[in-house]
Amino acid sequence: MRKNPIQIISLMVLFGQTVCVFGSQTILGPNDATLCFHESQLKFGRDPSSCTQALRHGDLTRRDQAATHSNRGIIYSRMDEYEKALQDHNRAIEIKPDLTQAYINRGNVYYHLRRYEEALLEYQRAIEMGNGPLYLPHFNSGVALLKLKRDDQAVMAFERALELAPESQRVKKKLAQAKKMASDAE
Repeated sequence: MRKNPIQIISLMVLFGQTVCVFGSQTILGPNDATLCFHESQLKFGRDPSSCTQALRHGDLTRRDQAATHSNRGIIYSRMDEYEKALQDHNRAIEIKPDLTQAYINRGNVYYHLRRYEEALLEYQRAIEMGNGPLYLPHFNSGVALLKLKRDDQAVMAFERALELAPESQRVKKKLAQAKKMASDAE
């Protein structure tokens, strides 16, 4: 039985570990792509083997192939294997260049590599695409901007994230932090 909608789950862990999880599950029941998706959702998920199996042997649509690469990239990021993670996110974007979450995920890898300017470019691409959970690339931009000591710009990014997710306590907390840092810098 097939399931049509793409499931997008975003998980943000503050203090240097902003992680996005993107998954596309189209087949109900256990299979390697589904297991890969679930593994990428786990906070401590560190086994990419189901993703690799799905990519080798699964009968996946292009969207599912891209999502599975991105999910495996998330798992590699958790394992601090950032070059492998980048390869997977790059492949996801090659396969399906309109998958917003793949750009966010690639930006997160750049963030972990302390390549904040490159992370910002990826988040901006995701914003320009205009789909998916748009508060997330704004939020992640704010986190990267704080690392670059661009506090005023971080405040603007968090304010935009709060407009898009007005109930988010994480966004509210980071916005307050950014405002304090901006006022202390004056």
